[in-house]
Amino acid sequence: MVRVLILSGFLGSGKTSLILRLGKHFAERLGKRSVIVVNEIGEVGVDGDYLRKLGMNSYEITDGCICCTLRRDLESTLSEVISTFSPDYVLIEPTGIAFPSAIRKVVKKFGLDALVIGVADAKRFLKLYGEAREFIERQLREVEVVAVNKVDEVKSRAELGVLVEMIRQISPNAKIVFTSAKTGEGFDELLKSLDHNVGFEARDDLGDSTREAGASWYSSSFLIKLKKPVAAVGLRNLIVELMEELRDLSGDIQHYKMLLSSQNGVLKLGLTGKDESVSLDGSLAGWVAEAKLNVLLIDKTLNPEQLEKTFINLLNRKSEEFGFEFECASHEHGEKEHEEVITDGNRSCNRLRYEWL
Repeated sequence: MVRVLILSGFLGSGKTSLILRLGKHFAERLGKRSVIVVNEIGEVGVDGDYLRKLGMNSYEITDGCICCTLRRDLESTLSEVISTFSPDYVLIEPTGIAFPSAIRKVVKKFGLDALVIGVADAKRFLKLYGEAREFIERQLREVEVVAVNKVDEVKSRAELGVLVEMIRQISPNAKIVFTSAKTGEGFDELLKSLDHNVGFEARDDLGDSTREAGASWYSSSFLIKLKKPVAAVGLRNLIVELMEELRDLSGDIQHYKMLLSSQNGVLKLGLTGKDESVSLDGSLAGWVAEAKLNVLLIDKTLNPEQLEKTFINLLNRKSEEFGFEFECASHEHGEKEHEEVITDGNRSCNRLRYEWL
């Protein structure tokens, strides 16, 4: 029997890192086959590409949310995954603005049930709760296990006690565990929680989670060509600097993430707030002459045009300072594909589809 695990949670809570740990544990410790299904709100994937480059079996569903607009895509993907791989585990990572119950309804069509693990960012939970109380409460009510993640970034355990009491009031039957995807703290306890009983029924009034979240996004993919090979550390520092400058020009960051990849490795960068530092996962080594950069920016105050203009202007300036050329690549999604050319100075770039959520 295939076991399905859904790791839900708001944007930037650490779902991908926990899924990576789970997938490796199932393969290396238990000898079990697992497949990861990743959903990105933008047309260009970041997390799915990152997981694949680290050797995981990963399917990606982009350009919408599998709990509302892309439910049929999830159904067809699950059918393909189960028939192709015969996995022991299917790990589903929806967007950070998804409702788990809608995903569970799709899973039930295959005669399966799913354990839902809600991932909460210990450092940002109180802030996010104040900004999107009803949304986060609904997410938490639809889980059996709450992984309070990034506990290594919390200064006081007393803060965690406050979080636990809040979560218990929202979801009294959920099992709560403290985790750090970065250090591995609490991972054994998380594994034990996988035997927790499935305890909520899928709702019928599913709604549109993307609209309820109230954010906008911009996504694109770029091919970066350097005039001559440079040390990977130099390119890494450049992209980190780009992300930091973008942070300073941003509005209300929900989740900014980039994936820089070349033949010599892959580096994932993330930002979850204006006061946060850029997080780095993965590595690049050696010398780089050409690299691919995937970008997904989710913001609550800047509209899509502002996000795009800000990013393209920064990329233009960095290309002049560092000495590289870039060109845009796009994903096609049938009728949803939409491209037009924007021009900034002497450069033009194909713009990928974006929309208000």
